[in-house]
Amino acid sequence: MAIAFAVLQLGGGGAELGLVLAARGIPHVLLLLVGRVLSDRYSRQRVLVLPARTRE
Repeated sequence: MAIAFAVLQLGGGGAELGLVLAARGIPHVLLLLVGRVLSDRYSRQRVLVLPARTRE
């Protein structure tokens, strides 16, 4: 929400706001697709254990 107000406050219009939100959303969608492929390819336990190990 703050990004939208920042773009508009800096003088951007609807097109600029759309570009900023798209630039923010595209990596999210790509990572979701990669996660989906990994979850289909590997066992559920392996997929859940790997992120838990990286947090330690």
